[in-house]
Amino acid sequence: MSISRSFPSPKKIAIIGSYTPRQCGIATFTSDLRAALNQAYPNREHFVVAVTDSGQRYDYPPEVRFEIRQQEIADYEACAEFLNREKIDLVCVQHEYGIYGGPAGRHLLRLLSKLNVPVVATLHTILEHPNEDQFCVMGTIADVCESVVVMSRHGADILQRQYDICPHKIEFIHHGVPEPRPSPSVNLAESLSLEGKQIILTFGLLSPDKGIEVAIDAMPAILNACPDAHYLVVGATHPHVRSHSGEAYRESLMERAIGLGVQDHISFHNRFVSLDELVDFLSIADLYITPYHNMQQITSGTLAYALGSGCAIISTPYWYAQELLAEDRGVIVPRQCASAISDEAISLLVNEDKRMAMRKRALRYSDGMSWPSVATRYGTLFQIAAGISSPISDSRREFRIRGDWPPLSLDHVRRLTDDTGIIQHALYDVPNRSEGYCTDDNARAMILALEVRRLYPSAAVDGMINVYLSFLAHALNRENGRFRNFMSYDRQWLEGAGSEDCHGRALWALGTAVKHLGHAGGGKLAKQLFQESHGACLAFTSPRAWAYAIFGHDQLGLDCHRELAQVLCERLYDLLLRTRSPSWNWFEDSLTYCNARLPQALILAGQWDNRPEIVQAGLDSLEWLTFIQSDLGGRIEPVGSSRAFRRGETKPRFDQQPVEVASTVSAYLTAWRVTKDPVWMRRAEAGFEWFVGDNFLGLPLTDLKTGGCFDGLHPDRVNQNQGAESTLSLQMARTELLLSEQPAISPPGLRSLEAK
Repeated sequence: MSISRSFPSPKKIAIIGSYTPRQCGIATFTSDLRAALNQAYPNREHFVVAVTDSGQRYDYPPEVRFEIRQQEIADYEACAEFLNREKIDLVCVQHEYGIYGGPAGRHLLRLLSKLNVPVVATLHTILEHPNEDQFCVMGTIADVCESVVVMSRHGADILQRQYDICPHKIEFIHHGVPEPRPSPSVNLAESLSLEGKQIILTFGLLSPDKGIEVAIDAMPAILNACPDAHYLVVGATHPHVRSHSGEAYRESLMERAIGLGVQDHISFHNRFVSLDELVDFLSIADLYITPYHNMQQITSGTLAYALGSGCAIISTPYWYAQELLAEDRGVIVPRQCASAISDEAISLLVNEDKRMAMRKRALRYSDGMSWPSVATRYGTLFQIAAGISSPISDSRREFRIRGDWPPLSLDHVRRLTDDTGIIQHALYDVPNRSEGYCTDDNARAMILALEVRRLYPSAAVDGMINVYLSFLAHALNRENGRFRNFMSYDRQWLEGAGSEDCHGRALWALGTAVKHLGHAGGGKLAKQLFQESHGACLAFTSPRAWAYAIFGHDQLGLDCHRELAQVLCERLYDLLLRTRSPSWNWFEDSLTYCNARLPQALILAGQWDNRPEIVQAGLDSLEWLTFIQSDLGGRIEPVGSSRAFRRGETKPRFDQQPVEVASTVSAYLTAWRVTKDPVWMRRAEAGFEWFVGDNFLGLPLTDLKTGGCFDGLHPDRVNQNQGAESTLSLQMARTELLLSEQPAISPPGLRSLEAK
C-alpha cells in the first residue's frame, strides 16, 4: 500500500468497537490499535466509541467519548448524529458479529447508513458459510466502507469468492503484536515458583472451544519424557461463559488434571492480564500452544502475540494458524489429538536447536507485525480513504440497509396454509378460520412459492405449490370459464364467479407455474387451466385485471398467446392516453390499490413487444406515482386505503397497506431490469425499507419471530394482525429483491423451511 498522490491527512478519527476494561479480544485490539496510532501520529486525535454488552457497565477511560448499549438501536442512531456533529474525518469500525446488537449485529448498519464521513472496517470474523443475516451484514459493510481490513490472506480470498467483494476494497494488514523484550520486567518465573521449569503456555479468555482439555490430556506423556515440563494457563474465563455457566469449564479442567495425576504440573493464572504482563508471560515460555476446536477462526490475537514474541508454537489447523505458522514457523497438529500434541511438544522441548530455529523463523516473519508497523499501515490507509472519498453525505443518505431486512421466511405462510389452501386472515399471528380462503391469496402464495423455488428448491416448497395449484384448479368454474374467489372454511364456494382482478391474478400464477414447472405434472395442469380461462380477459373492464393477465402471458412466454396480451396492453395504453393530464399522469380518475401494477404492465409489455413509446409511457406514469407516493422527505408513503384518492382531492394517508408497497417495489424492479437505470433499484430498496420501519410511524411491520407481516399502518399504531395478503406481500418483495441479485449472489438459505 502506497500513496500515489498527495492526500490531506485526517486529523480526527473515531474508532468504534468494544473497549477496555471490557474483557474481550476485540476490546484489547481496539485499545492496542488506538495506543499505537497515538504514538505513530501524535498530531491526530483518535477517540473511541465503546460498545457495551447487555447488562454491563464499565468505567471507561477519558478517550471513550460515546457509549453504545449493545441492543439499543436508538444508541446507534444517536452515535451517528454525535459523530456527524463532531466533524470527524473518518470512522474505523472493529467488526465482529457478536459485539453489536440485532441479528448478526445488524444494528451497526443503522449507524453506518447515517454517517457522512468515510468508513474503514477491520474484519475480525469472516465466515465461509454464513447464514443470510451474516451474509447481508457483511455485504452491506463492504458496500458502505471505503476499505475493509483483513488480517489473513485467506480472509481476503473468502471475501472475494463468497461475498463478491471487489479486491480493491480489501486491505491486508497484520494483527499487531507487542515488540519483544529480551527478558521480563520482573523475575516472573521465580515469582510463580516455576524457575528451572520448561514452561508450556496458553493464554486468553477461557471457553470450551479453546480445547485446553486436549492439551491437559497430553501432559502425562510429555512429563514421562520431560519431567520438568509445566503447563501454564493464563487468563480469566470469558465473561459470557461465566455469566451462563460460572467457572464450570475451568473447574472441569482442574478435575481432569487431578484425574490424570498431573495437577502439580499445571497451574491456572485466573486473571485478565495487561499487555505488559502478557509480554512477560510470553518471554518465559519455552513452548506456546493453541489447541482450538474452531477450524474456521480467521484471526487470533493470542497466536499473533505468541508469534511476535518468538515463541515455538504448536497449534491445531484453524485457518489463521495454517497461514501464520506456514514454512516451519510453528507446528500444526490434528484437532483433538492429545498424542500429536505430546509428540511435538516432546520433540521441541528435548531439541533446543530445533526450538530455537523455529523461534528465529517466527521473529523474522513478525518483523512487520509490530504495533508501530501496523499503526503506520492503518494511518496510510486512513489518509487514502479520507482523500479519495467522494462527498459521502448525499450518497450515504441514499444508502439503504439491506442488513436490516428480515430474512426470507415462509414460516407464517406455512402457518396460514392447510391442506385446502392459504387462509385469508389472522387474529394476531393465529389463522382466522372463520374468514376462509380466497383465490387472490392462493394465487399470490403460488407465485411466491414458485419464485422461492428458484432460490431454494426443496420438497417442502414443491408441496406448497401443489396445494395452491390444487386450489386454483378447484376454483375454476368450468360452466362460465371464470375463477371463483371466496371459499368458506367448510370448503363451500360463496359465488359463481369472482372479481375480474381475482381472475387476472390466477392467470398470473398459472403462467408462472408453466414457466417454472415446465413439463412436470404441475406445469401441464397449469397450462391446461390457463388455456381454459385466459380468453375471458377480453370481456374484462378492470385495468388491474388486464395488468395481471399481461404478467401471466409474459411468464408463459408463448407466441400463440401474445396476441391477446397485446390487445390488453393496447387497451391499457389507450386508457392512459385518454385519462392523463400534465398534473395527473394516470390511467383512471382515482388511485385505489396495487396502483404500481398498471405502469409495470406497460413497461413489461412494451419491452417484449418492442414498443419504446409504451415503455416510456409506463416509466413516466411510474415516475408520477413515485412523486404522489412520497412524503416531503422523499420516503415512500403509499396511498392509504381508508378511501379512494380521486383527482383533485387530497391523498388519504391511512390505512397504508403492505400490498401497495410490495407492488411498488416490484414495479421499480421491472423498470430497473428494462432500463438498467440504477435509480430504480435504489427506489426498490428504499421502498422495502417501509417494511422495516422507514415509515411515518418509524415502526417495523415485520415480525422476525413468525416471518409474518402486520396488516397495515393506522394513524397511531400498527395493525397487529398478520394476514395472508400482508405476509405474502412482504415475502414476495423480499424474494424479488433477492432474485435481482442473481446470479452474482447465491443466498445462503431459507430460514426454517425444511424444519417444518
